[in-house]
Amino acid sequence: MVNNAGTMCHQRKQTEEKLETSFGVNTAGTMVLTEELYEVLQKTGSQDAPARVVTVSSGGMLLADLETKDLQLEGRKEWDGSWAYSVQKRHQVCLTEYWAKQW
Repeated sequence: MVNNAGTMCHQRKQTEEKLETSFGVNTAGTMVLTEELYEVLQKTGSQDAPARVVTVSSGGMLLADLETKDLQLEGRKEWDGSWAYSVQKRHQVCLTEYWAKQW
């Protein structure tokens, strides 16, 4: 499985589910899709060729610290889409590291 979806929003917007749009795509979408497909991935892999999850991130993640308290970045007065993208790409890397340890 290759996680390669991503979006950079230059204005703060929300999805119908009340998620900030870039968080919904970059962080929540990656997490939900991967975890929902976990059992399918387990069934398609074998001992000799286990299923794998690859997450395409961005060097931009190096510009942001891991944000764990304000996941949707609501505490910022001014929206910065590039910064939000960097934070969320770091989220993706941390999620992938977590899955590697758990699975």
